[in-house]
Amino acid sequence: MSERKKLTISEVKEQQPIGDKGAIKLAFLAKDGEDSNLWYLTFSKALFDNIKAGAVIDAEVEVSEREYNGNKYTDRKVTQIYKDGQPVGNKGQFGRGYGRSPEQERLIVRQTCLKCAVEARPGATNKEILETATIFAEWVNGKAEVKPETSKEPAPVVENKAPEKKAKTDPTQPIETKQLATIDKVWLKESLSKLRWTGVTDWLRTKYGVAGDKVTDILPKLTAEQTKDFVTEIEKRLEMV
Repeated sequence: MSERKKLTISEVKEQQPIGDKGAIKLAFLAKDGEDSNLWYLTFSKALFDNIKAGAVIDAEVEVSEREYNGNKYTDRKVTQIYKDGQPVGNKGQFGRGYGRSPEQERLIVRQTCLKCAVEARPGATNKEILETATIFAEWVNGKAEVKPETSKEPAPVVENKAPEKKAKTDPTQPIETKQLATIDKVWLKESLSKLRWTGVTDWLRTKYGVAGDKVTDILPKLTAEQTKDFVTEIEKRLEMV
């Protein structure tokens, strides 16, 4: 866990070589506000010149606990020092960039997790993407034990449609289609009334070979040509009246 502290340095120890790879530890005693003096350390050589007895530093401190020979110890490692809000050291241990403030670090994590969430869940809603980004961020910050699984883009579902069955038609009956002609019902009623054609139904059944008890039952069964022929027959009869 990293946090910013104002430290008043009271004592600085001699630089201490660590290991055989050139690492050097600098430990110092400092007071954080009203708290008692506590020991701090840093491995960043770029910060050494700023750590002096009597100096007050604005430091970024990582606090961690460890166990050694059955005893628990708390390490307070200074990873960056700020002057006028600007970082003093460029890089810390393991090459981590400390030129950024904690707020900038958090923003970078949020942006990176959001990008990963978008790539991991193609086609997801904004709410689902933000939920996934939060899970990633919690894992990065050590708040989740298991890295979340990424969801793959679902394979397209192919519906197996049964082939359409063609309706069987009776060759002796007229085919009902949208191509059928229509007759003005008012004109038809007035014309048949004027003609007093009582046998019109029988005439239609005989002429076109269709079944029906009424003219209105038979007309939908006629083809376009048959309908036109029927209209022509009515007009001829009207001329004779």
